[in-house]
Amino acid sequence: MKNLELDKETRLVLNRKAREELKLRLLADIRFDIEVCKIEGWDYLEYLHELKELIGSFENGKILFSRS
Repeated sequence: MKNLELDKETRLVLNRKAREELKLRLLADIRFDIEVCKIEGWDYLEYLHELKELIGSFENGKILFSRS
């Protein structure tokens, strides 16, 4: 099989497309979690705050992650 090399612009477009698809999957997962919480009477804001904190940790270089 021939080695396929993509130019920089094509790689950037593909990366952006992959990011958009990931955001849609994340959004679907978050929406599903919120609906389950509503049905069960649980607070979903805690999860949203945790996600915001995790995302914010990338900006300050102190990436947070726990498997609890």
